[in-house]
Amino acid sequence: MMGFRNIILVPLAIAPASNLALVLAGGEQKAAQEPDVIKKVQTLAPLDTFTALIAAGLKNTAPTLQYSEIFVPPTDLLAAQAESLCYETLGGSIAQPMLEHVTSVGKLDGYPRTQPNFMTTIPEVKDFLTNSSQPLKVKISTPIFIYQGTADPTVPKQVTDYLVQAAQGVGTKIHYVTDQDLPVEQKWDHGSVYVNNMDEIVKDVQSLMPIQ
Repeated sequence: MMGFRNIILVPLAIAPASNLALVLAGGEQKAAQEPDVIKKVQTLAPLDTFTALIAAGLKNTAPTLQYSEIFVPPTDLLAAQAESLCYETLGGSIAQPMLEHVTSVGKLDGYPRTQPNFMTTIPEVKDFLTNSSQPLKVKISTPIFIYQGTADPTVPKQVTDYLVQAAQGVGTKIHYVTDQDLPVEQKWDHGSVYVNNMDEIVKDVQSLMPIQ
């Protein structure tokens, strides 16, 4: 399940990229409403990084799939690096030319990103986003812990809310921790959700481990 960061096989997730179709669509919508072009890049670059990693994974079962079907050239060449680079390095590689474009023309308009409607027009991508990438569609007997911040630019909280609601609907027990009661300046993003909750995360892991 992409986005789940498991610790010694304990069912604990931090900002899980559960419904990737919603993550991508929600991120695009958020970026479209963002007036600050740098913040717009900070939202879109991670989305394109996720998309590149999805494409790399899909090529294992659909080797004829081309990155140019998903990304507009020459960005397809950057996306192809997903086969050899880790997420952080790939993300930097994808973000850098975006920032250079912004510096050059003052806006992101016209930058070659993803192909129009790639999520629905490419059968392999459509099947993955609507079926294969959906976790917790059946009841899980072990309690699951999920931490999610509202300031996360990579995985929108609304998407995790949807995941939790759907999982609870089939009977899975979810311990869902958010920052809803914290002031705005203390809201968690994709990194601080780890730092600010590490003690509790460790306790959660220990609570699910067999007694030594």
